Amino acid sequence: MDIQLEKIKIIQKLAEVEEEWVLRGIKRLLGLSDLEEDDFVKKYESNLRPMSQQELMDRALEAEEDFKAGRFVELETYLKSVEP
Repeated sequence: MDIQLEKIKIIQKLAEVEEEWVLRGIKRLLGLSDLEEDDFVKKYESNLRPMSQQELMDRALEAEEDFKAGRFVELETYLKSVEP
């Protein structure tokens, strides 16, 4: 196909995008990311640390207790609640 036609198709699809995360990803791919966003990501990532095995076990046990107590939402219900 003609490259100009391909560009037009991409632009048309891009105009339909409503998810901000998609636009941020495209901007990053094209080298257009905002400096403020990059700074935020760097600061956020600098505070991340791996979870210890004990923390993982504690979370799993807590999740199991929540499930047994009925404190959960079915996946289908959750997905419907976050759909636009």
